[in-house]
Amino acid sequence: MRVLHAMTFFALSACAGRATLVQGGRLISYDQLPSRAERVYTSGGCHGRQSGSVLGPDDVEYEVHRHNGKLRLLEHSVSQHQARLIDNTWVDERGTHFFLWVGNVRGFEYVIPHQAGQPAERRMYRSPRMRLVRERGHTWVRPVGEPDVVCELLATREPTPPASGRVDLP
Repeated sequence: MRVLHAMTFFALSACAGRATLVQGGRLISYDQLPSRAERVYTSGGCHGRQSGSVLGPDDVEYEVHRHNGKLRLLEHSVSQHQARLIDNTWVDERGTHFFLWVGNVRGFEYVIPHQAGQPAERRMYRSPRMRLVRERGHTWVRPVGEPDVVCELLATREPTPPASGRVDLP
């Protein structure tokens, strides 16, 4: 289970060449990382429904950016210089949700609370069931049911700077 979480980002990135598998986000080059994040999170402890406590990914940061009035989530590997911009998003009473999935194999939901300073969540679904939601002119995909693993995302102070300068979101 530890390997599953540590390899999540890299597995998604490896599948990126098959655009039909990874949905809900897109790869961006490391030199396209935006310049300022409103919030930055790293993975804390995780708990699986069947497996108990497990480790989360240790070199992945989750940055929340505001672009054209909307929150966007950027997941990036500090050591591998790879980043994914997740744009399948909706808002409810718990916060802003972002959802990315790889076929019917894995789904990852991120719940960013409305209040800064509160811990966020990364929720992993095995063989996720999903539903298409259309409201007020927007369409997005949401997971159905309970996640298999939930990781607490802990707020940090500053994002790790990339090797090159950062730019505005594409």
